[in-house]
Amino acid sequence: MSEVLAAVLIVAAGTYLMRLLPLCLSLYRRAPRAAPGGTLSLAGPALLASFLVVSLVPAQQQLAVSELMRRLLSLLVVLIVQKKWSNIGAAVLAGMLAYALQLAAA
Repeated sequence: MSEVLAAVLIVAAGTYLMRLLPLCLSLYRRAPRAAPGGTLSLAGPALLASFLVVSLVPAQQQLAVSELMRRLLSLLVVLIVQKKWSNIGAAVLAGMLAYALQLAAA
């Protein structure tokens, strides 16, 4: 067996165990579920905010004006759709569609 295959199998087994062991322990202990508004209540909004920052802040030092305008227009579409329908999935899809249409038009 090659070293690469052995490494892949070790990583796969570790990933499997990291997911299986907490499930088995929670079933064994019958731990009560966390109350809404608990520790992880802000995890979703924090994750979305981090995605927004990564999407808007350029990796390069300078960003072309056309790319900046595409991003801002797509962000505007996301905000409008979110305000109108209060559905984050529809807002993200609309923003992706707006960005793709702008790229296709360019």
